[in-house]
Amino acid sequence: MDRGARIRNSNIKIILTDELASEAWLTKCRYGNRFSLVDCFVFALGKSVGERGREGVGEAAIILTTDSAFRGLEVEVELLEVL
Repeated sequence: MDRGARIRNSNIKIILTDELASEAWLTKCRYGNRFSLVDCFVFALGKSVGERGREGVGEAAIILTTDSAFRGLEVEVELLEVL
C-alpha cells in the first residue's frame, strides 16, 4: 500500500485550507522523505507563483536553495553554492 493510501485510510483528518496547502500535501505524499513539509510548501508556493508568471499575471518565481533535490521539478530553481 502506498503512503497516500495509508494516510487516506487512517484516522488522520486532513483539513485543507487552500490550494497551497493541498499542493504541499500532495507533494509530500508524492516525494515522501525526499522533501520536508517546509520544502513542500516552498515548492507549492514556487509552482503557484511561477504559473501566474507564465500566464503574464505577475513575475516568475525562482526558488533559491542549496538543496539539489529541487532540481528537475516543475519549478525554476537556482542552486546556491555553500562556501
